[in-house]
Amino acid sequence: MEERLKSLTGQERIPVLIELSGYYVEEDPEKASVLAEETRQLLSRYPNNSQALLINHHLASAYFHLGKLEQAAALVIENEKLALEKGNLDEKATAAKDIAYSIMNKEGNYLKAIAYFQQALTDYRELKRSYEIGVTLSDIGLMYYYNGDYDQALAYYNQALEQGGYTEKLEATRTYSDIAQVYMHYGRYHDAIPHYNKALAHARKFTQESWVAEQLLNASVAYLMDKNNNKAIAYLDEALVLEKSIGNQHNLFFINKRLGEAYRSKEEYSRALEYHSKALALATEMDSKALVIQSQIDLGIILSWLEQYEDSMEHFQKALTMAVEIDHLDMKAEAHKNVSNLYKQLNNHEKAYEHLAEHHKFRAEQAAQNHQDQVSELSDTFKTEQIVNEFKLLTHQEELAQLKFQHQRNYALAGFVLLVLLVTFFIYRQNKKRQLVIQRSQMMAELVEKKNQLLADVSHELRTPLTVLQLKVEALQHNLVRDVNASYDGLIVKIGEINRLISDIYQVAQSDIGALHLELAEHHCLSALTSWSQELAETVTARGFKWSQSIDIPDDISISFDQDKIKQVISNLIDNSMTYTDLPGQIVFDARVRKDRLDIRIQDSAPGVCKQELPLIFERLYRVEASRSRATGGSGLGLSICKSIIEAHRGTIMSSQSHYKGLAITIHLPLSQAES
Repeated sequence: MEERLKSLTGQERIPVLIELSGYYVEEDPEKASVLAEETRQLLSRYPNNSQALLINHHLASAYFHLGKLEQAAALVIENEKLALEKGNLDEKATAAKDIAYSIMNKEGNYLKAIAYFQQALTDYRELKRSYEIGVTLSDIGLMYYYNGDYDQALAYYNQALEQGGYTEKLEATRTYSDIAQVYMHYGRYHDAIPHYNKALAHARKFTQESWVAEQLLNASVAYLMDKNNNKAIAYLDEALVLEKSIGNQHNLFFINKRLGEAYRSKEEYSRALEYHSKALALATEMDSKALVIQSQIDLGIILSWLEQYEDSMEHFQKALTMAVEIDHLDMKAEAHKNVSNLYKQLNNHEKAYEHLAEHHKFRAEQAAQNHQDQVSELSDTFKTEQIVNEFKLLTHQEELAQLKFQHQRNYALAGFVLLVLLVTFFIYRQNKKRQLVIQRSQMMAELVEKKNQLLADVSHELRTPLTVLQLKVEALQHNLVRDVNASYDGLIVKIGEINRLISDIYQVAQSDIGALHLELAEHHCLSALTSWSQELAETVTARGFKWSQSIDIPDDISISFDQDKIKQVISNLIDNSMTYTDLPGQIVFDARVRKDRLDIRIQDSAPGVCKQELPLIFERLYRVEASRSRATGGSGLGLSICKSIIEAHRGTIMSSQSHYKGLAITIHLPLSQAES
């Protein structure tokens, strides 16, 4: 086609340029943008509304891929105006989707983006375009995923895969992969693997090597989390071969980094060192200082395990120097923490203390830098929820009208359809029974494995505070501490932490053996939550944090629950926020009734938890790296206990990124249990 383009002139070039720019949007967005700009210049001489709308769509997509969000946003607004004035239904739908992508990428307002996706979905349904319906349903599912509503995300992903015209296309690969990502978020890595493999098998049907490499990398992470290092390495090796031919340096960096992590898990440190060194070389070649710092820290950690302390310190110091050069507070704090840990291994407690103090100083500076008011964002979210609900209502009304028409036309077949449904339901019930038997046996095997892992983790967690106690005692013994009384206070605090850890372990054990007894009784919902929030507000403000609350619950709602247990959950979550939120910070308590459930949400301000780690924080003893590490204290079992209590009440608890750049924990309690 490019050869053909060379022989064309003037207006003849426009259709070929449009087709080529669309082809290169993902493979080579820079080239796509050049072709699109030439097309726009030609269209200024040979106007055509349909061609203008299509080339603007391609150019906006190229800008998104190139990170030129302002230029993309301006272009989609221009396109929407043109589509509304002169476009057909298909062109209006495309323009609405482009607006949604712009809002998603530029503003991060996913509910607002959903409103535009719903508008496009309505248009595509009227046009009966199954492929476009599938793509749009998948996009809506992704927006719900980013917004923390994982059940809604799964529902839309599955609707997308019901569209035959969509599942025959390459784009369905990402929907299979997105379903796997939901299971990853819930910590069900073993269940995520089949969906990643479906995505991989689907991608292999087409000739796009970059898609195959992407799914190999995704599946390898699931295998790593499922502790199947050999399978992860096999997938990463294949992805490495593909990416070398593609030449994507960024992906090559992460493949080598993951291979280093896999071999590190297998305790093959020489191989791990080899791949982390390759990752460092790639990061240096890309001139990405952030990736170079990550690689220097990875190499320093491995060398410290190999007891090559001098080389380890050299890498940590390089990471620290570069972090200071780019003035990246998080990375400076992380580098100081690793240097402190190395000095502690070398029994140089004075230097360890010095770098630990620097670590905490930079954490405090980062908190001050990130603090900002998010009230306007909450207001926007409320408004966009109203828009989404209006679109849903219109869609449901249209679907109801179509359903009535179909019932009238197909009334003679109603008996047959009912018979088919009954047979299908019977088969479904039988299959569910068989699945339950299989799941029970799997759960028993997993329970034994988790018990063994818990014993190993608990041993490690008890060793950590005891090591700190030893460090403080040695510092006192060698007169390295200026304030002796403060050090004794620190010893008392650490002993208290050990007592709390043992108490948490006991409560987890009760949950595991089914001994978590609930004293259920009816309580007036509004009174209980108002009383608790007043107590918590005093505690939070006394610790130096800003407290906000919103309780929107009808006065006639009563709840059947264990008062002590639910209060323990809320107190644990507030304590967790106070522990990990940097001063001065903000903690927000929100409770309201929505449809058939009671929602309680607790949000805090920076630092937050990265998206990849959100599915893992309810796991026992899981360590969140970087800004919310357990260097601030805690047993690591609190969130796991909260999850056990809420699930015992037949509710759910989930995590997401808060509107305040921190963590948001949301509790759903069903009103079938709670309503009087």
